[in-house]
Amino acid sequence: MKDIHHLTFDFNSESNVSIRQFLFKLKDEFASSSIVALGENSHFIKEFFAFRHHIIEFLVTECNYDTLAFEFGFSEGLEIDKWIKSKLPIDDLDKLTSHFYYPKEFKSTLFWLRNYNEKSEKQVTFLGVDIPKNGGSYFPTYTLVEDFLRKNFIVSSDVLNRISVLVEKLDYYSTAELALNLSYIDVVEQNELKSLLFTVYVRLINLEPKLEKSDFEFIRHQIKGLIYMNYNADAMRSFIGGKGIEGDLGAKDQFMKESIDYFFENSLGKKIILVAHNAHI
Repeated sequence: MKDIHHLTFDFNSESNVSIRQFLFKLKDEFASSSIVALGENSHFIKEFFAFRHHIIEFLVTECNYDTLAFEFGFSEGLEIDKWIKSKLPIDDLDKLTSHFYYPKEFKSTLFWLRNYNEKSEKQVTFLGVDIPKNGGSYFPTYTLVEDFLRKNFIVSSDVLNRISVLVEKLDYYSTAELALNLSYIDVVEQNELKSLLFTVYVRLINLEPKLEKSDFEFIRHQIKGLIYMNYNADAMRSFIGGKGIEGDLGAKDQFMKESIDYFFENSLGKKIILVAHNAHI
């Protein structure tokens, strides 16, 4: 197991040490690490975003970090990555982040990364590590998975059409919102969806030898995201109802961990800045 070092920053307006000066004192520590995790004790606090921006900028420019991994849907993150690499119009950013509230300080960091990529030969990648829509929806992941499975004749249209009907009933913006609305789909349909997602996963595994390795690894990770998403919704409903089981909400954390594993194992990046809630880290 790799050593994990916890560093706590405590700055105030009267400090004589600038953030950048302090970070230079830790440069060797950062340079020898493959992951630096930047936590927070609550989401959407602008001061956290503003402070982390200084660290992200330092890690990219001074320590050769090449990936910003964020508590953001894996599939949605693919579009953010295109955006910071100037492959999408600059005005698309608001649309790409409209599924949840993100302070302007987060968008400022993304603008900085886009500007950095435009001027630098070394490109920084954005990686979403989370299940789709903060655990509130099977989209856009299911759309991407369905398209691949149809084009490659991996799963029958009847199965894919039925999954589409079921997941369209469960399209919300957060884990809690979805959990509170699970009653809109009856227990029989909930169990049917679980079964169908597992069927799709096993079917993909069976056909691994016929697929390109990169395609297989990518779609397998996306389907696992849907399965973890399904489990997480049930776990959150039980938690809200006072019947939760210890560790059950860890499905979301496990997928985040596997997203980073996927990235490293497929040689998509060497040094990652991970931004997420303290609990997930």
